[in-house]
Amino acid sequence: ALTPALWALNARRLKQAADILFEAYEQDLKDMAAGVSPLQLHNLELSGCATLLYGLALENILKAILLTTSPDAIKDGKLKKWPTDGHDQILLANDAKIKLTINEEDILRRLSEFVRWAGRYPIPKSADKMRISQLRVVSSDFVPLPLEPTERAEFHQIYMRWESHVLKE
Repeated sequence: ALTPALWALNARRLKQAADILFEAYEQDLKDMAAGVSPLQLHNLELSGCATLLYGLALENILKAILLTTSPDAIKDGKLKKWPTDGHDQILLANDAKIKLTINEEDILRRLSEFVRWAGRYPIPKSADKMRISQLRVVSSDFVPLPLEPTERAEFHQIYMRWESHVLKE
């Protein structure tokens, strides 16, 4: 738990699994656009599962960065507690002193919600947990949407930039 490389390796595994799921989802989208009935397709539901894994991958790589950049990340041979909400990727990025664009904040906010609940449960335990602002999509509160195919390249760039930071250390 004290080794950034192990966090980065786990992040890579999660991302690879998410890539496989997302590619199956994207293939179904292509097949549907070519006229195949959605009833004949079986991977349209995988975008949420892939988004959950992408969220876990970014969370792990952020924690690897924190271990490499924060001298106080380890105290008395133990990993310190993450921010109050260890799944809040915006807080983790801020702690790692990573400047985020508005688009990156939007993706991280959504991925954080998928890790917290949206990738695992149909609804959260309380209605107030469903309120999430999606900056680019709408200005009102609603259940978070999974990553879209057009956002996957941006996710990949974020991930690769952060992974390379860990690999340099």
